[in-house]
Amino acid sequence: MKKNILKLLSVFTLIVGFSSCQDDETDYVSGTQPIVTAATTSYTVNEGDVVSVTLTSNVASSRPMNFKLDVVSGTAVDVEDFEVNAAVADFSNGWGDDGYFITFPANTTSYTFTITTLADEELEDVENVRIRMSTTATMIGKVDPASEFIDININNVASNTLNLTFDWDKSFDYAGTNYSLCEIEYDVDILVLDADFNDLGIADAQTGDCPEHLSMSLADYEDGTYYLVGYLYENQGLDGLGLASFDIPMNISYSRGGSSTLNDENTFVAPFMTSDSVNDDFEIIASVVVENGIFTIKNADDVTIASGKQSNIKQAFKNKRKLKK
Repeated sequence: MKKNILKLLSVFTLIVGFSSCQDDETDYVSGTQPIVTAATTSYTVNEGDVVSVTLTSNVASSRPMNFKLDVVSGTAVDVEDFEVNAAVADFSNGWGDDGYFITFPANTTSYTFTITTLADEELEDVENVRIRMSTTATMIGKVDPASEFIDININNVASNTLNLTFDWDKSFDYAGTNYSLCEIEYDVDILVLDADFNDLGIADAQTGDCPEHLSMSLADYEDGTYYLVGYLYENQGLDGLGLASFDIPMNISYSRGGSSTLNDENTFVAPFMTSDSVNDDFEIIASVVVENGIFTIKNADDVTIASGKQSNIKQAFKNKRKLKK
């Protein structure tokens, strides 16, 4: 009986030892630590692009492998110019210096994490960031020295939106008291017409505000010419006050974030109304040409074709007052 027990114990010990061996070999084949390599370590992208960093391991580990990501240098600012799409690492969760960490899944030889670059309204030189990837204290996987640093160059990109502001405010004196057009709610709507003078029904700058604002996104406008029209919705009886006639110009400010030519806010003046103008009067004050992602703005002096065809677009305004009510 004792001999049988000894035999059983020997078999049990052999099985345990064999199992332990198998576990170790699953984690590290032949005692070799998995080595992780990045397919690409240098990227050049445009603002708004997503960088996909693909990692490969020479062997599959039976346990997940954690790696630390640290922003070590560069002109691009974390969170402002880019976002690392990974878990945050800091002292609170035992990772030491602030950074990020990624987890390479178990039983696989490939894993991808992403870094999103952020588009802004600034005109900037090419920005860059260097990210270091390192092995954590678990030491389950090792980073190939050639893949330790990920370098990203970020090119400036112009915003897809042209921002325009229309300001017609002006001061005037009535019976010894100074007033302004905005103060008396002298109401102007800004309409957007296509090249055939059809009202596109864009009411963004028809709010009753003074001034009015319009954002033209490339996603919403096909290539072509668009006319911007100032429509006098309510003059608040200004024409009947017996004032000496005065001009009411339209000041148009425009900017396109990140553009080398339109980044700064610029303003030009277009002839518009006079104090004698009556409700439902309108004037083409500018045009915008969209072509291959480029905005071209023309002031009132350049819209000679449009000004010669104003009689063709009167129909577009006949129901404007009715619609706004």
